[in-house]
Amino acid sequence: NNKNNKNIFERIRDLLGSREMVVYKRVSSFEWEGVQVDINLVETPEHLKWLCDMWSFSGLVMLMGMIATRLNLKLGHDGLYLRSPHVFLLTQDFPSVVTHLGF
Repeated sequence: NNKNNKNIFERIRDLLGSREMVVYKRVSSFEWEGVQVDINLVETPEHLKWLCDMWSFSGLVMLMGMIATRLNLKLGHDGLYLRSPHVFLLTQDFPSVVTHLGF
């Protein structure tokens, strides 16, 4: 949960001696010796694969995110979601998202 994540991130911040920390769900950004360090907490092998694919194709992911938004979808750090009255995870399979968004 977010409280446990924040405790983990606070420990890392203290170890790094960082003065700044920004936490959003399972992602945190720190300043360390003038460099931004981003840390993602990964809960499943599928989530790790999703993040690795996203980081490998960051330029493409930006375009995919714009297209997804126009289709009432959300391309997030942990998968592709359908936006409706509720948000539903559709997939964490990056290659299928690339194909379904027309790339």
